[in-house]
Amino acid sequence: MPRDVALFLNARVLTHIICCDGGWHASGLLIHLNSFSLEGLQVFQAALLSNFGLNSTLHQKSSKSWVIYIGAAEMPKVRELTMPHLHRSMYYKVHAGPKPADLTG
Repeated sequence: MPRDVALFLNARVLTHIICCDGGWHASGLLIHLNSFSLEGLQVFQAALLSNFGLNSTLHQKSSKSWVIYIGAAEMPKVRELTMPHLHRSMYYKVHAGPKPADLTG
């Protein structure tokens, strides 16, 4: 993760990241940036906080794997930032529509 990622992180970029690497979670959103180190994820977390005021935590998935978790309290901010750029098929990722499995049956 580039140390200056905050210079490039805007609402449209965040939306793209969520579409590609975001995962619905019952109480928030997971961002799976698996190819980055723990230090890189911490840089990204700092950018989320400085650019958008979004608080997040790191959840360890394995000895070398972490995900960024954005909790339910932050989801209104996430929706405000991403909905103008988000395709409706991805609304579920920000808790703004049904999950795909809910659409089929």
